[in-house]
Amino acid sequence: MEPSTIITFLVGAAAILGGFVGGRQTTKAQADAINAMRNTIDEQQRIIDTIPAMRARIELLESLVTQRANVERVIEIVTRIEEKVDDFTP
Repeated sequence: MEPSTIITFLVGAAAILGGFVGGRQTTKAQADAINAMRNTIDEQQRIIDTIPAMRARIELLESLVTQRANVERVIEIVTRIEEKVDDFTP
């Protein structure tokens, strides 16, 4: 066998081996990226799933704030009535 044939064969084998190793590394990097994206999507879905419960809590808090404001208004009215009644008592 001639040296040029051996060199050609070795270069070809090295190219095939390099392509195989590079392909495996690329595939592993792509798999890692896909797993990272899946984890991100799962985390975002967990956050999205909590939104309805958060909205319900917000509505409850808004209702409580409104009720408190109404109670404070009633207290003011009662206080004014008490003052007027006190003015009429001898």
